[in-house]
Amino acid sequence: MGDGVSIRCSNCQNQEDFGIGSGMTTYMPFIKHDSRFGENSEVRKAIEIWQNNENVRDVCSYQLCVCPECKRIKHRLYIELFLDKKLVFQSNYICRKHNNAMSWIKDPTVSLGDNCECPKCGSHDLLCYDNGLMWD
Repeated sequence: MGDGVSIRCSNCQNQEDFGIGSGMTTYMPFIKHDSRFGENSEVRKAIEIWQNNENVRDVCSYQLCVCPECKRIKHRLYIELFLDKKLVFQSNYICRKHNNAMSWIKDPTVSLGDNCECPKCGSHDLLCYDNGLMWD
């Protein structure tokens, strides 16, 4: 079951809501057939590894990531694949604007720090909290 988080700027009150975690839509057999991921090269790479290795173990969830240059927060499907307890794949998304690797935010409710900024006013004074949304 996934959870919802909201990120609100204390400066301008801009708020964005995100669904993070795992649910039915993050189950690899469903991801394989989900047309939303047809053009996503990271997901296609993961599906190919998953299909060609019967002993692969997967960890899939929606997580937040941030560009180190523009500091904008994005919502992406995070996938890790393990073969014989060894990490063989980890999602790596690129910021389209700056062509930089995005950094994963493991627990946004703990601290966003200076790694993120408000897309509306550029402030770093962001508050992230559980908004009570649960999804599957």
